[in-house]
Amino acid sequence: MISTKCVQANLHHAKGASVALMERIAREGLEIALLQEPWIHNKRVCGLASKKGNLIYDRKSERPRAAILINRSIDYIPLTQFISSDLVAISVTYGPEGSKKEIIIASGYFPGEETEAPPRDTQLLIEHCRKTKTPYLLGCDA
Repeated sequence: MISTKCVQANLHHAKGASVALMERIAREGLEIALLQEPWIHNKRVCGLASKKGNLIYDRKSERPRAAILINRSIDYIPLTQFISSDLVAISVTYGPEGSKKEIIIASGYFPGEETEAPPRDTQLLIEHCRKTKTPYLLGCDA
C-alpha cells in the first residue's frame, strides 16, 4: 500500500459515470475509489461490480451517497460504526510483517442543506482518528 493508486469522484447518480469510472480503474490500475452519489437502482449501488474489487456502502440506506470500491488484494476492515448513507470508513493495514501500519480511509458526502461542516458523523470519525493517533485520508464532496 505504500504506493497505492486512488481516485475520488462524485458520480452524480449516473450510470455513464459509473461505466467511465470502471474503465478508468481497469486502464490505470486504480486500487481505491472514494465515491459520492453513486448510481442507485432498486435501493442498491449499481454499475461498480468488479471481480477484483469489493464495494462498501450502507446497504440499509435507500439512497446511499458515499461508497468505497477497494481492490480485494488490500487488507482492510469496514468500520461499521462509521458507515452511514453519507460516510463510509475502512481501516487499511499495510507494510511488511512485523511493522504493519494502519490508516483509516473514508469517503464522505457533505449535504448542502447540512448546518454543520463537516457533518457530525465525519466529526466523530476525525475525533476517533485523533484520539487513537491513526492517520486518515478523507475523500469527500463538500
